[in-house]
Amino acid sequence: MSIVETFKTGRAFKQVECQKMVTHNGIRRELQLSVSTTLVSTRGRSNVLVCLEDVTGRKRLEAQFLQAQKMEAIGHLAGE
Repeated sequence: MSIVETFKTGRAFKQVECQKMVTHNGIRRELQLSVSTTLVSTRGRSNVLVCLEDVTGRKRLEAQFLQAQKMEAIGHLAGE
């Protein structure tokens, strides 16, 4: 995982995408996350700063757009 690697090596990770299953109010769903990490020093201690972005909605829209493009291409082929 990028968090552990950042802590061990000091190497930052930028926008690593991963999937995570979460349960909220009894509803289980899969989140798609973009994770960035960097090592920071606070009061003489090394800490890992983690930035998470929920990209589930964007990924869903990208998949819908791709499907619409495929259907449009099929429509063009069928119309010839």
